[in-house]
Amino acid sequence: MHSAETAPPLLVRLWANPASRALIALVLVGLLGCVFNADGAFFKPGTHRDALRQASVFGILACGMTLVIISGGIDLAVGSVLALTAVTFSLLSIHWGWSPWLGVPLCLAFGGLCGGVAGGITAGFRIQPFIATLAMMVFARGLAKTLSGGMKVSRVVKTADGGYENVPVPGVFRLIDDRILGITWRW
Repeated sequence: MHSAETAPPLLVRLWANPASRALIALVLVGLLGCVFNADGAFFKPGTHRDALRQASVFGILACGMTLVIISGGIDLAVGSVLALTAVTFSLLSIHWGWSPWLGVPLCLAFGGLCGGVAGGITAGFRIQPFIATLAMMVFARGLAKTLSGGMKVSRVVKTADGGYENVPVPGVFRLIDDRILGITWRW
């Protein structure tokens, strides 16, 4: 136990604790946001809502990646498989009019198939996970780009006569956007 004379300074003790380092970083970001507030945009709840929505995808991916890393593995293809399943679901639901009851399980199975192929290559051929998932990353990203035509999937759909039609957003996207745990959030 340290006596009062030999105790390390408060700042050193705070910096030694990971939770306090995170809190210090959060306070610093908050202060910087207050100073450089983009004409008041930093003070609007919608700004923080949108930032949390964007970060939530990475938080969900990080939960799965934590299990992979704890088990001693690595998976480089996670983001690319996410992109592939997102493009696939968007095309199925917006452009082809599929029901989400068919599209969601199909896309989940498709993502699982990608992971199964990378895992099968790793286990079956004794190839390093880094190489197998790197190959899956390149494949999934390339397939996503090919399926989308290298463009953002939008509500503008090409018709049979060569024209374009603006289709409404399927209800599943509003459901995902507005409801969390059965609660409708109006920001």
